[in-house]
Amino acid sequence: MSSLKTQYLVNYNLLLAISYTALLARILYHLLLASHSPSPYASTYAAAGSFAQKIQTAALLEVLHAGAGLVKAPLLPTFIQTVAKNLVLWQIVRPFAAAQQSPAYTLLLAAWSIGEIIRYTYFVFHLSDAVPPNLIWLRYSAFVVLYPIGIGSEMWLLLKAIGASENVWVTGVMWFEMALYPPGTYVLYSYMLHQRRKVL
Repeated sequence: MSSLKTQYLVNYNLLLAISYTALLARILYHLLLASHSPSPYASTYAAAGSFAQKIQTAALLEVLHAGAGLVKAPLLPTFIQTVAKNLVLWQIVRPFAAAQQSPAYTLLLAAWSIGEIIRYTYFVFHLSDAVPPNLIWLRYSAFVVLYPIGIGSEMWLLLKAIGASENVWVTGVMWFEMALYPPGTYVLYSYMLHQRRKVL
């Protein structure tokens, strides 16, 4: 791998690791400040929503990285995961207050943040050929818990948005997206389990 390509990927992954750490810190700080509120989760979107959208939009570059051969990641799982996360934030959460104010939104961002901090940090070390063993284990084990939390939260938010939608076409599209979750989850989870068996 050329030094220029390696440096770009190190910088990209480091920036995303720092960004997701900042997002998680922002969520936790918000929850601490709002802990006496009757519904502390209801204002997570106001505290962190815009920042989460920017980070996840930047992550779309991963699809280009995989497609251009900059990284060895398979294109289909990368595309599914990255595009699905952007659809959740931009199409499901952003237009619907019912989704924004749901505890599932806070849970979703926390699960995503923890998973992405681990993943991007792993990539930084991997590109430097110096991955600590504990980080390897985390990279290929944390998803076992984090994926169901994240996917369950996404589906919960989708149901909230479906319940709030007044447009029959938008509602139809969201039901179609809901139907894609079982096969999409199977593809992603199977891929990660295969990777875990191969590495650990």
